[in-house]
Amino acid sequence: MASERLLQKTIEFWQPYSLEPITREKALIIVENVSALLDLLERWAREEASDSRSKLLTLLPDEDGDDTNFGIFHLNLVYNVL
Repeated sequence: MASERLLQKTIEFWQPYSLEPITREKALIIVENVSALLDLLERWAREEASDSRSKLLTLLPDEDGDDTNFGIFHLNLVYNVL
């Protein structure tokens, strides 16, 4: 449950953008929706990070010592970090 302070801050923030008064109940819905959006974004970020780790494992040198893909990965990593 959202705190009274959070609900009041939500009303203060969103009221200038609304033609109707934002009630406590509407503020609660806003808080719940924003929270759900942030949860979804966090889940997508975790899935993307997991997918990136999987791609990293496929780019490491194979058992035969072929490191062609690793070199390409390293160049991409350096480029993206810098």
